[in-house]
Amino acid sequence: MAYLLFNAGSNSNHQLSPIDEDFAEFKFVSSFESSCQISTGGNHTLILSNRRVYGAGLNDCNQLGLAGHSISTLTKLDWLSSLYPNHQTTRILASWSTSFFFLESNTLPPLLISVGDSGFGCRGVADVASTHPHSPINLPLHNHALIHANSSFRHIIVILRHLHTNTYNVFGWGASRKGQLSPANSGKPFLSTPHLLLSTQTPIFSARTGREHTILHSADGLIGWGSNTHGQLSLGAFTRVLDYGCTWRGTVVYDALPQTLPFSLPQPPPSLNWQLAANTPSSPPQTTPSGPSAGMNTATSA
Repeated sequence: MAYLLFNAGSNSNHQLSPIDEDFAEFKFVSSFESSCQISTGGNHTLILSNRRVYGAGLNDCNQLGLAGHSISTLTKLDWLSSLYPNHQTTRILASWSTSFFFLESNTLPPLLISVGDSGFGCRGVADVASTHPHSPINLPLHNHALIHANSSFRHIIVILRHLHTNTYNVFGWGASRKGQLSPANSGKPFLSTPHLLLSTQTPIFSARTGREHTILHSADGLIGWGSNTHGQLSLGAFTRVLDYGCTWRGTVVYDALPQTLPFSLPQPPPSLNWQLAANTPSSPPQTTPSGPSAGMNTATSA
């Protein structure tokens, strides 16, 4: 079975295709023999298929770990297997100009590797100037399972579950001034290494990040941190979340209809009401009972 890759949008740094043009509509680019993970940064693309990682697009900050300012075609990132021959890449993540690779092994602890822009602490490693460009991030992966990771412009969230206590620990690094790395870190320009932001026995399933806000999905509902200048943290009414996401300064929630909403649902136009009525199967006419048995249940015996 072939898996087909289609792209559309800006292609200024060949993050979609080697063709020197933007795509106004989806176009076929490549095919893969197995399913893919796809993660996109500001101007670069990562694809993971059959444990092999490919990258294309802007490489000005070494976000692809390859030689050259930009990579015009999907290129296999062989340096991962060369540097870590006992590990295999199982997850990928791209932020604006930084890339992350989660590596697992049958004999060694897992690793989370970062490459690319270190501004605002995005790489998650201390003393970047003297650190190897592919150094692992300091996270307790030897006794935790990776549940989810997400990043956007300049901050990264990683959710881990302790293997013995089943405690859910949320770590984060990067830009923090607006409180997107928890209220406790509000006002700090950035965190250059992973900090523990939340530890709880309540399951936390996933995270989404906007430019200056973070949404966590827990068993108790949604948790919001960071900027609320556009109401992106108004989450109290959503309790049965099916899916959700963050835009630059907004939040989108796909929710089973709650009992109460923080807003009024718009009424459908009269034409739609008419169509709904016209498509509703008609019921047999009801007759109004009369006589002594009116309003009573009666039984007839033979």
